[in-house]
Amino acid sequence: MKQGILSDKRGANGFCLKTCVQNYIQHLKQQIKGGVDDPVPNPNGDSPGINTDWHDARLAKMKADKMEIEVLKLLGQTAPIDMIMQLTADKGAQVAGILDGIPAKISRAMPDLPKSRLAIIEQQITKARNAATEPIDLEPYLASCFKYGDSEGMETDS
Repeated sequence: MKQGILSDKRGANGFCLKTCVQNYIQHLKQQIKGGVDDPVPNPNGDSPGINTDWHDARLAKMKADKMEIEVLKLLGQTAPIDMIMQLTADKGAQVAGILDGIPAKISRAMPDLPKSRLAIIEQQITKARNAATEPIDLEPYLASCFKYGDSEGMETDS
């Protein structure tokens, strides 16, 4: 048996549970302090051991980010994505309605305009209307933002 993980002392039915638990706890404490038999490498790779400073710094950054978001919410400078998408869709529908009325207004204002030119205008308006009502993909924008893309020192679950 490896010293420090399990005890060599045996009770009536095998290992003494109390001694095993105490030795295992001692072993874990030694790992956290960076003991010699620690299999977990430091993120910097310079010496074995769990780098608690790195984890503490990571936790502090996450807490600071959370507090910053809470402050922005209290100041009214943030909004839920669902609400932003709903407002954007509503504005797109409003713009689409205005664009739909343009060909009729043009034909009333210029009755002598050839149908072929009116058809070109209608095609371009249809393209603009479709672009205005298309759902917005926020992922490329968010990935390019400094705060969203700033993951230095952070682990990802991908």
